[in-house]
Amino acid sequence: MSARSRVKPAGRSRRLIWAALAVALVAVVAIVALLLRSGDDEVAAPTGPGGHQLDRYPVPASKDLERSKAKRKQTTITACEALEPGGVRAMGTVENTGETDQDYAITVYFMRGDEPVNFADTRVSVPAGETVPWVAEKVFGTDDELTCRIAAVG
Repeated sequence: MSARSRVKPAGRSRRLIWAALAVALVAVVAIVALLLRSGDDEVAAPTGPGGHQLDRYPVPASKDLERSKAKRKQTTITACEALEPGGVRAMGTVENTGETDQDYAITVYFMRGDEPVNFADTRVSVPAGETVPWVAEKVFGTDDELTCRIAAVG
């Protein structure tokens, strides 16, 4: 076969090649999108002895919570206690050291070790120069000993 007698793909074959390339490109884009989406906005479910999965509820990612460093410094947690039947209550205070009234949105994680297994939100309005108590609680059928951690204050 000489160089002049090369066989060129027919129009239909070219269309099939382009269609196959388009499908492959869409598949690559979908895989990349899934990989990018499964970042730190999901917290892996904790496992107990023997590797079994422990109960865990959807917890908002820390990076997605409303935040204010100044308001966080004015917020303390004073107690974390079990509720009957099967829940947790966090209590604390907010001291508004500013000169204007402020609203505070507080998110508390209920932790098993280093893993958040559930959360609660609360909102309080605090007059300027005042200290106000807050409570965040949730009943979710747990008998585990959990700790409470302020996740964010906004």
